[in-house]
Amino acid sequence: MSQESTRVRITKLCPDNPRVNEQRENKDTWTTSPQMHEQKKSKGKAQKKRRSSLEIAGKIERNAKWIKTKIREIKVRNARKRKAALLEKEINKKRRIKSRNYRVIRGKQEGKPSFLVCSSRRGGPEGIVHTHEWRTILYK
Repeated sequence: MSQESTRVRITKLCPDNPRVNEQRENKDTWTTSPQMHEQKKSKGKAQKKRRSSLEIAGKIERNAKWIKTKIREIKVRNARKRKAALLEKEINKKRRIKSRNYRVIRGKQEGKPSFLVCSSRRGGPEGIVHTHEWRTILYK
């Protein structure tokens, strides 16, 4: 609605009506003080800024919480990996055979632990012979 139509409507109203004066006062204050209009504008802008700063603060807070949970998950995962690596190391740890406790003989025997020995020695047509021999472990 344009301002001209409101002016016409106000003038057409009966001058004895008390609402006419109220409407004129309201109209006059609005048109005569553009400062009020500017104040309302600036107030709205301030509210928008406040709202946007609150939104940014909320987003930062959410991101901080998300990062915190991710770090916690990574710590838990790393702890599990460390434990698994230690257990795996213990499982795969080879038993060392000390010669003072066992006697090693050439050949293979049934029911006794045996292993294959790889060795190179001088001799043969090329000058070096590569051999594999079975050895058996016996208790002393």
